[in-house]
Amino acid sequence: MLDTYLGVAVATALGGLVIPIPEEAVLLLVGYGTATGLTTFWPTIVVCWLSLLCSDFIIFSLSRHGSRLLFRVQNRISQTKFHTYEEHMKLHAGKTIFVLRFTPGLRLLSMLLAGSRHIKTRTFIYADALALSIYVPLAIFIGFHFHANLTRIITQVQAVRHALSLIAVLIVGILIVLFVRKRFFTNS
Repeated sequence: MLDTYLGVAVATALGGLVIPIPEEAVLLLVGYGTATGLTTFWPTIVVCWLSLLCSDFIIFSLSRHGSRLLFRVQNRISQTKFHTYEEHMKLHAGKTIFVLRFTPGLRLLSMLLAGSRHIKTRTFIYADALALSIYVPLAIFIGFHFHANLTRIITQVQAVRHALSLIAVLIVGILIVLFVRKRFFTNS
């Protein structure tokens, strides 16, 4: 069971940054796995919360010493928006970190800006931890709650796949019968 939690921690920490799967999808899958009995609900939330907080803090800390990644992220968004986020970070660092934590695509920018603008470590950790305290349980709960719906959808997709396979076999069979009849039983 410990190796399962270790896998959850690694997948959560790397999701969206190293692994090309959005962080939300990882947390939903973790919630789904929790519903199937792979892990236990509350320990899973704690593991995911800690792993995300640690990975966010590492990015924040690394960006304090300069980061080429900040320039890549900056080039992906308009300069006007970038400067707006930069101003918000200067004026309301905690609020900006908190809000951007919930915004896919801007999470990384939040960590990079906070680090490169030398926001106090205490401010970053507090705002990020608070946002994660809402974000992580909510995402895992959604995956957990919709487990039954996902299972039903997967079952229905499999039933449709089997039906389509049966129809394809019938069509191929009919075509073979028609071909054989035309080729061998028709007097030309």
